[in-house]
Amino acid sequence: MRASALKQRHNDVDTVRIGLFNSRSLAGKSANIQQWISDNKLSIAALTETWHDAASPDLIACAPAGFKFVEKARARTNELSILTNHGGVCLFHSSTLRERAIQLPTCATFEVVAAYVHRAGFNAVVVVVYRPGYDNATQSFFDELDSLLERLSTYSAPVVIVGDFNIHVDVTSDTVRASCASYCQHTVYCSMSGLRRTATVIHSTC
Repeated sequence: MRASALKQRHNDVDTVRIGLFNSRSLAGKSANIQQWISDNKLSIAALTETWHDAASPDLIACAPAGFKFVEKARARTNELSILTNHGGVCLFHSSTLRERAIQLPTCATFEVVAAYVHRAGFNAVVVVVYRPGYDNATQSFFDELDSLLERLSTYSAPVVIVGDFNIHVDVTSDTVRASCASYCQHTVYCSMSGLRRTATVIHSTC
């Protein structure tokens, strides 16, 4: 669970607060999630491991009054299965922000949902990423992340990546920690058509 504030102007009115929560199932947690969003005065709330199916009533129950959401459930291999659908990502946002969902190709190494959000004095592309932890991260993960950033660089807006990469950057024996640290501890740049766009990364390591 983490919250950060983003500013594009220099007063508190224009501050947009964004939070990240690894829910590990929404079931029975709607009241707690609503309270977390309200207590932290979040404008944007990113959830990973929602364990939901498309059009889940649990998502609707998690949204505080005046909030909307875009979501991406993990695709089921068997649509008739009643087993828990692990994975899943969701982006809640206040109705004070206008939103346009961004259609992205399916990624092999992580789950993702993205939207362009804006209001007077603020605009950003917000991306929610969840990389499952049952496999070690490989270079393919970072290659797909690079491709994602390149695709999003066409937007004339900062890119904010929020998510759970399941990589412990504090574990020195992890062979991919350096690659992850370069994304998470520094500003990420990608270039397209001579334009440079900034990507900010807010992540969880657990």
